Amino acid sequence: QNVSFRYETAVVNLFEKVDFGISLESRVAIVGPNGVGKSTFLKLLTGDLIPTSGEVVRNLRLRIGRFDQHSGEHLAAEESAVEYLRRLFDLPYEKARKQLGSFGLASHAHTIKMKDL
Repeated sequence: QNVSFRYETAVVNLFEKVDFGISLESRVAIVGPNGVGKSTFLKLLTGDLIPTSGEVVRNLRLRIGRFDQHSGEHLAAEESAVEYLRRLFDLPYEKARKQLGSFGLASHAHTIKMKDL
């Protein structure tokens, strides 16, 4: 609430008196050109950075997931999402599908190779 932020070496605030809210059911993408403060904004949301002034209020049930431009380097493009989860976490097929559904991935996409999504 009313959050401002600037890095110690900066002369001006990167964010000035920002009020922002997200419902728990929302999925939000933060996009923009390099250097505009996307990562800083996320770090403020997660508590990795403390605002210069104001307060960041988080619901205790808030979950933040990140997917950045380099995350794809860790995925096996020839696998489907369900195959990837099963291999990585040794999950039964149906449990992997259930997890993917809870992340909001449409059921038809569970078995499509990630390179084709």
